[in-house]
Amino acid sequence: MSSSYHHLSPEERATIMIQHGQGATLSSIARLLGRHRSTISRELSRQSGRSYSAVQAAQRYRSVRRRCGRPSKLQAGTRLSDRVVSMLEHRQWSPEQIAEKLKREHPDDPSMHVSHETIYSWVYA
Repeated sequence: MSSSYHHLSPEERATIMIQHGQGATLSSIARLLGRHRSTISRELSRQSGRSYSAVQAAQRYRSVRRRCGRPSKLQAGTRLSDRVVSMLEHRQWSPEQIAEKLKREHPDDPSMHVSHETIYSWVYA
């Protein structure tokens, strides 16, 4: 077993569901997956009161992961995003040029500062 944590894969969740349904012990499931027994226990306890479903567990995992992380500084309809879109569409500036221009235009307003990486991520999203 490695010292760093890796999220359970869909295949591992399916194995847990099948093995648990067949009455396998936590230890035997953990050995089969190369995971710690407590990882299997926590995964099963998240659906306590119901029989374990790999599909429901994966849906819950994706839902929780979507809410994780920092929200993007560029949100549609904000003054910052409107300005970035204007510079991208009308002036056809690169994200690097936009980021520098915004810093020069608004030196004392950090809410109007954005990195070129954020602009690229926003465009691709």
